[in-house]
Amino acid sequence: MTVVELLPNRITQVKTDERDGYRAVQVTYGESRPQLLSKAIAGHFAKSNVAPGKALIEFRLAKAEAPICSPARSSRWIDSAPARRSTSPE
Repeated sequence: MTVVELLPNRITQVKTDERDGYRAVQVTYGESRPQLLSKAIAGHFAKSNVAPGKALIEFRLAKAEAPICSPARSSRWIDSAPARRSTSPE
């Protein structure tokens, strides 16, 4: 049996063609103590009004892809439906 833990992601920034030159969604996960962060990273989390996480991860979007979400509606980015479990190997 394989156990996979999915931590909730929090959106820290939505990058756009107009402002950043490319399209992407930047997320963080988990928790990190604020005193372990550099001032620049702490300021980034504070500006987006998100609790500090373990890492900042960016997912680029193709030109044709519609935006997934906005920072104000980050709870809609991840489907909250429970995962299906299988007890027998396939």
